[in-house]
Order: sequence, then structure tokens, then C-alpha cells
Amino acid sequence: MVNSPTAKPRTLPAIMKAGLILILTLFCSICFGQRSPALELQAEEEKDLHLINLKNSSDLFSFRFWSHGQSIDIRILSDSTQLGEVTNFLREVSKSYSLERKVANGEIKPIIHVQKITLSKSKVQKVIDLISRYGIKELPTDDSIKAWQPVLDGEWFAIEQNTTGTYIFKNFGNPKSQVEVPEATRFLNFYSDIKKELSLDDLFWKFFGGLKVKCFTRNGEHTVTCLTKSKPRK
Repeated sequence: MVNSPTAKPRTLPAIMKAGLILILTLFCSICFGQRSPALELQAEEEKDLHLINLKNSSDLFSFRFWSHGQSIDIRILSDSTQLGEVTNFLREVSKSYSLERKVANGEIKPIIHVQKITLSKSKVQKVIDLISRYGIKELPTDDSIKAWQPVLDGEWFAIEQNTTGTYIFKNFGNPKSQVEVPEATRFLNFYSDIKKELSLDDLFWKFFGGLKVKCFTRNGEHTVTCLTKSKPRK
């Protein structure tokens, strides 16, 4: 059962204390800057999130969408049974510079919080319909799209898919900045619809509200978010 949040999350402003900004800088530069998103997700998948390895899937179709602090898994089994699951997860961030440095250097294991939510049959079918409507299986990875400009910072998403034994991993970096790229618009429309259909933001913040976590970071973002008593800015 998911608990309602007892306080509101808020992304740190630029004027926050220098110590926490230093932690964020260190974490982003070491943990993200030296590892590719694919390697980062692979490590999380194997150690913490307990997700099946799609590379070896025997399903008719396996699909995984990596969003901010979430993975959405859709499977069509060999007998045509349809399954779906949302995994919420975040990495707890300490305000201690020395502890974050040890995490970044691999001296101590990061604290990862995980929650699994099983999707109803109707929700699974709606996601499958969205994948088909936007041609997501055929959408190429960003570095295969000629007009897609590489961006070093900002949002990042990924899709894994396996169709009858053929596995593909696709990156989508900063799609909101690719305003003139049709594939980016196609991806963003899919993302908007799946967020709305599955209430992804609501699921994540309810998950967060049930934790005793003051600060965290999540995949797909180069920010640290902290719990505050005041409401977030509109």
C-alpha cells in the first residue's frame, strides 16, 4: 500500500548552501560523467531493482521505458499473456560531503529505495496501444537521428525492447531541446501520454512521501531534490 506524502518535495535552488551544491557537483561529475547511462542502468538493474534481463527474454515482446526514477515494464508472454509493472526508485543523498565522496568512489554502497506496482490488464493494454500508436518499436536511438543534437546536460530517457529475441537499447537525451526534430516530438507525445495514462508523477511522489528521505537523486536528471515543509513553486 502506498502512503501519501507528509511534506512537499522541492528541487534545490541555486542559492542553496555551498556544501550540498558541492555534493551534487561531485555526484554528477563522478557517477554520471564517467559512466554511460546504459552502464548505470545495467548496474542498478542487476543489484537493486530486481528486473528481468531483457537481453535474454523469451517473450513475444518485452518493453522497458526508463523515466525519472521509474521504469515501466510491459511484457507479452509466449502464450500472449500481458503483464505490466512500474518500478519506482531513488538514490538517497547525504548532506555529508565525505559520505558522498565514498559513495562516488565505490567505497560504500549507495542507499537505493525501490517500490514495485503491478499494472492492471487495462493499463497494460493502453500502454501497448500507445507503443503502437507512436511507432515506438521503430523509433531509432537519438545518435542515429541525423538532426538530433547531442547535449551534455539535462534530461535523459531510455527504452529497452526485445521482439522475439531481437534486443535493442535506445537513448533519448534532452528531447525537449530538439524542437525541430520530428522523432523528438513523437517521443515527447508518447511520454506525455504514458505519464498521464499511468499517473506516473503521482505514483512517484506517493512513493517518496512514504520514505524517511530528506534528499535524493534519480536517473534521468542531474539534480538533487530535498524535502521541504513549504509547497513547491508553481
